[in-house]
Amino acid sequence: MRYASASASLLLRTAVFLLCWVCVTLPAKADETAIHWSVLVGPGDATIVLQSGLGDGESSWRSLRKQLAKQARVFSYDRPGYGKSASVSGSRSPCDIADELHRVLTDAGLHPPYVLVGHSLGGLYQHAFAQRYPDEVAALVLIDATPPGHGARLQERMPKLYALARNAAGLSGAGREEFRDQDVCMDASSGLAQTTASSARFPVRILMRSDYSILERGEFRRLWETTAQRWQHLWPQATVIVVPHSGHYIHQEQTSAVLQVGEQMLGVRGNTRRPWLQSNERSCRLRACNQGAGDASAPAQPYNRAAAKVSQAPTSP
Repeated sequence: MRYASASASLLLRTAVFLLCWVCVTLPAKADETAIHWSVLVGPGDATIVLQSGLGDGESSWRSLRKQLAKQARVFSYDRPGYGKSASVSGSRSPCDIADELHRVLTDAGLHPPYVLVGHSLGGLYQHAFAQRYPDEVAALVLIDATPPGHGARLQERMPKLYALARNAAGLSGAGREEFRDQDVCMDASSGLAQTTASSARFPVRILMRSDYSILERGEFRRLWETTAQRWQHLWPQATVIVVPHSGHYIHQEQTSAVLQVGEQMLGVRGNTRRPWLQSNERSCRLRACNQGAGDASAPAQPYNRAAAKVSQAPTSP
């Protein structure tokens, strides 16, 4: 009887232990409406805002973020449907994504001025942001970026490749929606406020690749090589920089080129301040983005471009 009681007690304690272990080790249920973002604190008042390309999340900037944070505060995030961020249904046009990013920045307590950096399709999203919020932008950096109307041109000139890309098995649902909607709101007849391109006073740098893989040669290369001219038509003040020995992922393959442009834009050289991660698990509510995420910087007055001093980069690389 005593042995039976001891066995029952041991069994009960084991069950309690296992139950507690499960409670401790199982991850909490993810917030189904959260956007994940991170901030690396750096010097100065500007915030470098990183926007990834199609199919890429915040991790695309992993090798560059800490180095950029020696120049300024650095913000990066996972768009809905990528990485740690929840998915969202509905339109994923450049205008929607630009407005969404603006709400996230506001919710995070990150005030202008913003240095917008976008890679590939993320460059198109930063272009839309700069058009919609020009008075909050200090500079725009486009890294081998997809220009407005590229989807339509690709569909016209390379329909098989367009269909393959649109239905790519490697893309998430969010990625397919972004590819589908990339031209929405980007033409002049759509009602998008075409501010600024000719009148904007902030500097623009366009970094272009020098190398193409075997699969990218031919018609695709000829189409992509017109990208710089299309961007310059939209941003006449832009300087085009062709980065030697680089493919599409310039920010990963030639990080020094991006850092040099950052130094030019911000007037920062040789700052050795060690960045630290202020917020790695902050989130905001999709659409509303009003979930308390804390203030990632001291309260600031509304950005006044006339009073701001933005270092202008040289007109040549």
